[in-house]
Amino acid sequence: MTRIISWFSAGAASAVATKMINADVVAYCDTGSEDKDNRRFYKDCERWFGRPITRLKNERYRDTWDLWEKRAYLS
Repeated sequence: MTRIISWFSAGAASAVATKMINADVVAYCDTGSEDKDNRRFYKDCERWFGRPITRLKNERYRDTWDLWEKRAYLS
């Protein structure tokens, strides 16, 4: 069985691409550092896609700045 996975960035281009390909799985990498309006757009897109978006988040770090402060570098 083939699955189509779309990496959704909470931007207009990835939203349209995700809708056009009718992805089976929609994944979003939550950095914790995005604009607050992205959450609203994310929810709007879930309704538009007709499926939930899988939110991927590292629980060790609050956001990108927290990662930087704890590790002193970004890879």
